[in-house]
Amino acid sequence: MLKEEFWNENLHISEVPKFLCPICLIGLIISDEETICEKTTVKSKLCYEITGEAECYENHFVSIATCNNPDRKEITTIAGKSNTVETGWDNGHDPDTFDETHPPHRVYGTKYTVSYTNPAIQIFAIPSVIHPDLTSLFEESFSLFWIDPTSAGNKVRIGIENSLTYREFQKHSRLKKVDENGKSCTTGLTCLKKNILKLPSSYSL
Repeated sequence: MLKEEFWNENLHISEVPKFLCPICLIGLIISDEETICEKTTVKSKLCYEITGEAECYENHFVSIATCNNPDRKEITTIAGKSNTVETGWDNGHDPDTFDETHPPHRVYGTKYTVSYTNPAIQIFAIPSVIHPDLTSLFEESFSLFWIDPTSAGNKVRIGIENSLTYREFQKHSRLKKVDENGKSCTTGLTCLKKNILKLPSSYSL
């Protein structure tokens, strides 16, 4: 299962996302605001000049994040895009007195979208008991996740298939390249899924 920080969009608003440290796997890597460098694209500037909409702005950013584990404090490079997004509405009233203090207006924030990290962030936890070759495959998938999710998924699929080989699951009498009706599976992924579902729970990672 993907870790929460990869699907919860709220974690990307107004700050560079925090991730589990890829080195110690204990602390969180947190971007130091002093290291964040952002530059607005020319195309988005032209869009703003024409429309006057703040949402036109798009920046490219790079940042150095430091692990908050006091025993390691390892660093990670993070890069990606940031966009101006509407986050709410200010009705112009003082929250305590309810007096109108300024004209109502929209409120904006910055949404950070990561497209690169070095070292690669773990997208899912890698079991400690698997073969080192499989660990390498999964780590390669993490590097590809941001720029080519399809290739990253293929790396994971190959890793799972290889795990069946390393554990000799392919010798299990119920693991066949056919479905329950005796027909050949239409795709490798279909066969892989059926084979995994047929394995006894004792083979789980």
